[in-house]
Amino acid sequence: MKKFIAMLLIIVLFSGCSTEKPNAEKSSLHNGIWVRFDVDCNESLTLSPNGSFSRSCTTQCHDETGTYTYDTKKQTLEIDNRAAEILFVDPFYLLYRMDGELFLYENIDSTPLKPHTLSGISEHQLCLSVRSFKDGILTVASHEYDRDAAENYKLWKLEAADDIVFQESVLYSQDDDFRSETTPLRESDWGNFGEFLTTAYFYFNEDGTVGKVIFYGEVAA
Repeated sequence: MKKFIAMLLIIVLFSGCSTEKPNAEKSSLHNGIWVRFDVDCNESLTLSPNGSFSRSCTTQCHDETGTYTYDTKKQTLEIDNRAAEILFVDPFYLLYRMDGELFLYENIDSTPLKPHTLSGISEHQLCLSVRSFKDGILTVASHEYDRDAAENYKLWKLEAADDIVFQESVLYSQDDDFRSETTPLRESDWGNFGEFLTTAYFYFNEDGTVGKVIFYGEVAA
């Protein structure tokens, strides 16, 4: 019963999303500066509407400029004749695979949802709205997803690893006291994906498959 009540509270906390129509994925590429945090240096990438790009890094690598093309139908990005498969893009995140390597960027001009430090979730982790999980495929959307304006949001398909792990992390707060609980989710919970369980943080394997998904919510006592 306690867990059920917590789930209901999580729904209340995360259902009040903006109904404003988000930018299309192509426009999202052009808005802001993309920063990659999962490397030794904080690499930044800017993609201009005129087809030019610039990349810079704080340490250990050189700055570069060049041209790029983006095919919205095939979801491919070509940067200086290097082809990349876009796995997800919205106003907050850009995720693509190039030459067998995953590249995850955050838009520093946007404000993605961040988990509490007590949750144990890494700070720069891809946060998405899970719509369903079936036959090894996760259907996801921007974490701002609003089911009452579903036509405004693009759905993406992510491949799950055979040994994918699902967990639920709930942060309980009362006054200035915080407590976090993380529990594994069983196969019987999968039917709640997209309903009671929506907002989640994604961990990827080197081959681009999703290795772990942590559903997250905060509950005020």
